[in-house]
Amino acid sequence: SEIDSAKLLWTILVVEDDHATADLLCLVLRENGLTPLPAYSATEAAQILRDQPLISAALIDLSLPDGDGIDILREARQIHPELPCYVLTVSESVDSVVGAMKAGATDYMVKPFQPATLIATLKQAILVYHAHLPAQHSELDFAAGMRSWRAPKMRAAVEAAFKAATSRSPVLISGMPATGKKSIAKLIHEVSGQKTPLPRLDASRLKPDQLTTELFGSPSPEAQDWPLTGKGLLNKPGITSLLIENVETLPHATQDNLLKWLTSNDFEKTSACRIIATTTATRATALAEGRFRKDLWYALSIYHVKVPRLMDRPEDLSQLCEDIVTRICIARKLRRPSFTRKAFELITDHTWPGNLSELQNVMEHAVSHTMDGLIGPGDLPQLPTEQRQIAQTEVNGVTLGAVSIDEIAKIHLLAALEACGGNRRRAANRLNISTRTVYNMIRRYGIDGKKRRAKPSPPEPTA
Repeated sequence: SEIDSAKLLWTILVVEDDHATADLLCLVLRENGLTPLPAYSATEAAQILRDQPLISAALIDLSLPDGDGIDILREARQIHPELPCYVLTVSESVDSVVGAMKAGATDYMVKPFQPATLIATLKQAILVYHAHLPAQHSELDFAAGMRSWRAPKMRAAVEAAFKAATSRSPVLISGMPATGKKSIAKLIHEVSGQKTPLPRLDASRLKPDQLTTELFGSPSPEAQDWPLTGKGLLNKPGITSLLIENVETLPHATQDNLLKWLTSNDFEKTSACRIIATTTATRATALAEGRFRKDLWYALSIYHVKVPRLMDRPEDLSQLCEDIVTRICIARKLRRPSFTRKAFELITDHTWPGNLSELQNVMEHAVSHTMDGLIGPGDLPQLPTEQRQIAQTEVNGVTLGAVSIDEIAKIHLLAALEACGGNRRRAANRLNISTRTVYNMIRRYGIDGKKRRAKPSPPEPTA
């Protein structure tokens, strides 16, 4: 199926007879969102090249137990003429390097090599390679890239999109501005097998009568006759899906007509245009004060994909920065720079209120200002220094998550002593540590254990 085929687009053929080296290469590739396909002999590599049409790049060891890496390189060139192929060698022997380059190698790498250099080289080559593939390959490439995200919330959104692509029912995609809602809509459209571009209509940019005309072909937003007839996008031949952006801004009359149109079609049994809608509103805000019809919201959200904010997917920041910088450098024909640790710390500490648009602008600024191939703090625009918000709990007036581990341990011990009336042995049992550890902690933190003893209860009054 197309969904299964999408997984192959970021597959890297690894031809290496040494299992330890092959395993290490595969681990590095997986950790960076790529799918390794190991081959431990020339025979295995040749079979994979013939059986797998969608390979993004190849790493080929020159020394193999049953053949020559140069032969595998030539075969790869015959089957996939433009495939990025890198030969792996233990020495910079002039003969081996010249032979590999004559056979069509993209470049060579001398073992051992830096993982960061390997990944940066591969990803840049893959982007160039897929830019020249036929359209159907580019669609699968996009789907595979979307599935490589690490953040749990983003992975959940992508999997929900893949599930929605198996149906013709309406889809609602919600999320803040610039979080990637249009990319999710494009993913659903392409994975569902549609070959034509996805038409778009931004509800926030058109007047009510324009919206009705665009959607239904009716010149009046107050049309009473149903069904509406005309050549609007929903009735236009050849349009199988329609993206309606900012659907929460639709005027009431258009909402009424859209609900009638939705309820009059059985999308699984007919070829009616499937609606993919995006919104920056939550259900609560969309339905507040009756501005949006509740039944229309539910009709649109047969499948509901929630796209997270950039600050909620910190695991993806490294890949996002790498991808954006690579695209900028390809467009400008520049050598791709790397990030210093301090620069990336500033990037990860920022909360990104502008989401992907802000990240794109920051990366543009960084590439424009770096002079030595390294993006440092000085190459970034001024970013606010606020730390990423985390769930916080207060105990004894101290905010957890904002204090040191020693402070937390001290709070924990004080709470145990308080609960045990200052009895150190009972406090040790409660904390599952030794009594000696409790005494050591009391000395370390300067705790006055005597003040923690419970006061005796006053005697009961007698009659």
